[in-house]
Amino acid sequence: MKTPFSVTFALIVVAAGCATLSLGTKYGYDYQLVKPDSATGMRWEDDKISVAFDISDKAINFTIRNKTKEVMKLIWDEATIMQFGKAQKVMHTGVKYINRNEAQPAATIPAGTSIDDMALPSENVYYREGYYGTYYSNPGGWEEQDLFPTHDLNKPEFRESILKSKGQKLGLYLPIQYQGKTLDYTFEFAITDVKPVAG
Repeated sequence: MKTPFSVTFALIVVAAGCATLSLGTKYGYDYQLVKPDSATGMRWEDDKISVAFDISDKAINFTIRNKTKEVMKLIWDEATIMQFGKAQKVMHTGVKYINRNEAQPAATIPAGTSIDDMALPSENVYYREGYYGTYYSNPGGWEEQDLFPTHDLNKPEFRESILKSKGQKLGLYLPIQYQGKTLDYTFEFAITDVKPVAG
């Protein structure tokens, strides 16, 4: 029986948490914006907004421009990232990690202006407990889990799973309030390539 990618990913995350293990080879992902269908590369626009994306290991970064002559608002409390068949609440720039699950104010985008921001699943943020010993200590702190696993921990099965992730999808839903109505913008990205990253 094949192990679902999300389960394998969870195993990699758990294993990566063990300080005694080597992280192994690092991998980089290439993405393509596949929906809406009229997307060009990692950009898309209609008569109201234009948006450009860049996906890092941990977050979906974007610049969104208000092309209209009226104020828009990005409703962060309703924004979600869709991954592995699951919709996940997001946090963005300026939100303290400890407040990641609390209400988030909408972002105002005045007419003719743009904002730079990012979205990452709030459940991917966690506090790692520290270890304090006589000969070795590792202070705790807030950390962010990768969207997709980026290290194979020198394990062939993890390497194979990572390389087979080509074609996996990642979605982002951004609700925009405009003229008293909510415009539903859903973007879908596909992994087009996965390859080792030179150290």
